[in-house]
Amino acid sequence: LDINGKVINLEVHKQTVNDINRNYRLQPYLESAIRAIKKASPFEGLRKDRYNNWKELIINFKPIEAR
Repeated sequence: LDINGKVINLEVHKQTVNDINRNYRLQPYLESAIRAIKKASPFEGLRKDRYNNWKELIINFKPIEAR
């Protein structure tokens, strides 16, 4: 995230890419999660003086119902 809470880079974990390669039915769930993260940008309520604490976030999304 940049200092204003805007998403500037989004990476998909390698294990997630491998899971999708093994099970193509998971792809729409990943795409939906990515759209939701981008739509939520910029994230609000983040204190700029604490930027070093939140500039990089890891968001875990597990579509249990897809299995």
